[in-house]
Amino acid sequence: MKRYRPEEMRALVARLAVAAGLLPADAAVFAHALVDADVHGISTHGLSRLNIYLRRMELGLIAARAELKVVRDGGSVLALDAGNGLGQVQAMRALEMLLPLARKNGVAAATICNSQHFGALSYYCNRAASEGMILLAMTSCEPAMSPAGGYEAFFGTNPIAASFPTGKGFHIKVDLATSIVARGNIVAAQKQGRAIPEGWALDRDGEPTTDAQEALVGTVLTMAGHKGYALALMVEIFSSVLSGAAIGSAIGSMYKDLDRKQDV
Repeated sequence: MKRYRPEEMRALVARLAVAAGLLPADAAVFAHALVDADVHGISTHGLSRLNIYLRRMELGLIAARAELKVVRDGGSVLALDAGNGLGQVQAMRALEMLLPLARKNGVAAATICNSQHFGALSYYCNRAASEGMILLAMTSCEPAMSPAGGYEAFFGTNPIAASFPTGKGFHIKVDLATSIVARGNIVAAQKQGRAIPEGWALDRDGEPTTDAQEALVGTVLTMAGHKGYALALMVEIFSSVLSGAAIGSAIGSMYKDLDRKQDV
């Protein structure tokens, strides 16, 4: 496999993002987040998704220069509207708001609605850990996972993440989907024409499948059966219901719904 230097890839991504309408500073944030995922072995959330982000910006489904608006300000608790902006950019802006509040008051929290897929949650958690902070993050996603016992996709893979500073030059990072596997792994298998392991997914008829394409039109299974379902439900309530973002099947698909926003 041919390899490329991270700084070269960041520069390339930033140039493409500016051409798509991002301001240079925002393009640098976007590029750093994508390349960081690849550097840390999370290629399902890295450069492999660059094309779809650029495509959605080209179609006007992502507002390249959206503002992050404070809808409600409760001191250390913020309700934010991302204005349908690029997820990576708006998430970093939100984090930059929260860090000084947490330093001042000991804790800070925010909900974000009207946003887009924003890559690997651990990226933002690690950024907070580098500031001596602990960030707990979660997000709703496009429908991909059915409740335990069902086979119609309703929940996203609804990940949860946190990073903890250690003072030893590294962070303790926890980043997991509430599905048995991140859906990006199934997307990657479909692109490469590979089968997926048994036990990952059901097809559109609710039957077990190793066909990645069938899994993408079917449903990925929950992590730990009903326990993964419970965690996915919890994330959906925190991320979608509490924030006022779209819920369940109302969430737009990053790849399939090229006629509407995602609103996560």
